[in-house]
Amino acid sequence: MWDIDPALHSPGRVIHTQGWPLSETDGSNGGGWIYHQANGQVSIGFVTWLNYTNPHLSPFHEMQRWKTHPEIAALLKGAKRVSYGGTRDQRWRAAVDSETGDAGCRADRRQRWLPQRAADQRDGTPR
Repeated sequence: MWDIDPALHSPGRVIHTQGWPLSETDGSNGGGWIYHQANGQVSIGFVTWLNYTNPHLSPFHEMQRWKTHPEIAALLKGAKRVSYGGTRDQRWRAAVDSETGDAGCRADRRQRWLPQRAADQRDGTPR
């Protein structure tokens, strides 16, 4: 979440990006989002698909590169970051594993993890 310049804020505006700085030629893909929310804030985020083939790729560093895009950099110029976080969506990884036939110990972890997430989503309590 970022507090941005009020002149650049458009409550309700939604922007999705695809690709850059990731490249399918180096085995990576993904995209980002910018959600203009209340109180002059925007939520930004970047997703890197987990089937990338470059072992040196850093999703964190790719997001930092993504923020240098002229449009995004202009939006964040003078902005103040008020919160941040990161996660890896295991449910998507489960789909990748099933497509590649990788059913080893990850499948076992998936089976324990997915029911737990379903419980989290039902009652809304963090675990």
